[in-house]
Amino acid sequence: MPIELPIELPIESHLQGGVLQRRANMRPRIEGRVLPLVLQSRLGRFLVRQWAWGMMSPQQVQKTASLELQDFRQLVENCSVPNVTMQSFPRLEDLEALARLGNSGELKNNMNRDLMELTDLQAIRPSTTRLPVKKVGTPWGIYCDISILWPHSLFATIFNSFQGAWCERICPSKDELEKFWDSQANHPNLKDHPMTKRANWKRRAVPIAIHGDGVPVTGCGKSWCKSMLVLSWCSMVGHGSTLEMNFLIVSMMSALFMKSGTTKQLLWKRIVWSLQQLFDGQWSAYDEYGAKYGDRTPEGRRAGTNLCGDDGFFGVLWGLKQDLEHLVSEFGWKDYRRLDTGPCGFCPCDVNTFPWKDFRLAKSLWIPRAYDICTWLASWRNKHCIFDLSGVTLFTVIVDMLHVKYLGTDMYFNASVLWLLCFKVLPGDCHANLEIVWQAVLQWYDSNPSAERYSNLKLSMFCKPASPNASFPVLKGKAAEIRALTPALYSCWCKYMDPRDTQHKEIKVALACSVRVDRILDEQKGAYALPAVAAREFKTMIFSFLVVQNSLGKWYPEHGMKLFNVTIKSHYLAHLGLNAVHINPRLGFCFQGEDFMGKIKMITGMSARGNNIYELSGKTLAKYCRGMQLVLEGRGD
Repeated sequence: MPIELPIELPIESHLQGGVLQRRANMRPRIEGRVLPLVLQSRLGRFLVRQWAWGMMSPQQVQKTASLELQDFRQLVENCSVPNVTMQSFPRLEDLEALARLGNSGELKNNMNRDLMELTDLQAIRPSTTRLPVKKVGTPWGIYCDISILWPHSLFATIFNSFQGAWCERICPSKDELEKFWDSQANHPNLKDHPMTKRANWKRRAVPIAIHGDGVPVTGCGKSWCKSMLVLSWCSMVGHGSTLEMNFLIVSMMSALFMKSGTTKQLLWKRIVWSLQQLFDGQWSAYDEYGAKYGDRTPEGRRAGTNLCGDDGFFGVLWGLKQDLEHLVSEFGWKDYRRLDTGPCGFCPCDVNTFPWKDFRLAKSLWIPRAYDICTWLASWRNKHCIFDLSGVTLFTVIVDMLHVKYLGTDMYFNASVLWLLCFKVLPGDCHANLEIVWQAVLQWYDSNPSAERYSNLKLSMFCKPASPNASFPVLKGKAAEIRALTPALYSCWCKYMDPRDTQHKEIKVALACSVRVDRILDEQKGAYALPAVAAREFKTMIFSFLVVQNSLGKWYPEHGMKLFNVTIKSHYLAHLGLNAVHINPRLGFCFQGEDFMGKIKMITGMSARGNNIYELSGKTLAKYCRGMQLVLEGRGD
């Protein structure tokens, strides 16, 4: 039976035609209703948002609404106030509509369809693009329609339909845009950039960043784990939470990518097609396949018009944010694991001629040979298509501190300090020593409260207790936890170190530099580029830390202790210090991007039930669009 909807016109129980015809006939009647009642009460909005983001199934939404109504009816029946009935509470009508999903719970498989028709959140609509994908279980490929949310289309939709969200999440003001571009005056990408030739460009160009990475969806931690590529974009001048600031482009299962690389190449070419329209600020006359739109089609009629009306806003790709693995796999960057052949895309370093471990600012051979745009283009002939966009170069790649410092150098350095405290510095048993260290850390936490703190500390979190010197220690934990531990560890080390020991003094210096690097960024939280003085200090602190780390990484292994491992992430941290004069490293933080991927993973997990791998991107994006509309409208509380 059809669901009973709160609409102005009745729906016939027997509509003629097939499924598509019946839906087409039903749509005008659904659109004839007043604003969807499931958006009127706070509980209704909460349930719809939980469903949209994949946190609740349609069955859970129906059951929750049904139980709430039962409790409320019982409360009304027991109420002693005269003339109080269910009709006294009109906002309960949305819960009644939710409770009637799937014929009041009898047809569970129809609940998702009914909920989509009931909410009718269609201001944000995904598109589809045809891509060659791998036919799972075979060596062949097939063509498949993949759902995608074009950045230029969503950019225009937010401006034209969600002005409140636009002013908060995309472009706070034209003055803020001008402030951003004034701060980028010395950025290498700005020299001879085509947008600088446009009238009033500083007050119309919106800088955006793209984040991408793979995330495990099913079988996490297992050999049969299935992962998914998630690409998103955000404004670099906007403000808001993870879901408010980040906008999904595509989520696609990795099992669909052909080994030849054809799928990814075409996917990125289509995305570049969208980004080019975003940069032009106008709707294109050609589709993503290169075919011209018909003059009588909606796309053909709007071709050549502005995305954002008379204001003429346009988007400029100013940042690529990702970890090193994604940089290699997606953009063909130099492989950081191949140390002998050149592990860096920013300079010609190697092991012997221009040693990548040489961090002496005045004497290092690779620093004066770091690429500029011309030498980089000459060294990289087969560059990725995203670098064909105007003004997108190696300096668009923002080195992420989350992966190269907190989950890079700090992860190894802090683990080695903990190892020394437990096995060498303190006199007792390693377990008793760790308890002493943990108490010192807790004292620091109490004096300097932080939400990102370790809840406990065990030997197994940084070494193998049975054989602690078998391999280099690595600290387990989230990036934010490792970051918050560094100043606590510095305080603990100052308390228990031997002030006469040369290596102990070097460790103290390195920890102090690491702490100072983080504090400089905290002090410059609102800046788009570090001031000259702060940028110089930031670079000096990073290179001082790296010089000491390299020294310790040589001394301790020579004396029989595998400590202070120096990896290629140390080299990329050095480049972060060099590039900080152009752009604030905070703008390259991947914290929100990584958190956003976790939320998309949750939606995908809920959408995977009953759908095959080819339909998954469409189901996921459909839910995301409905949830995003609630967020943009500010009705997702």
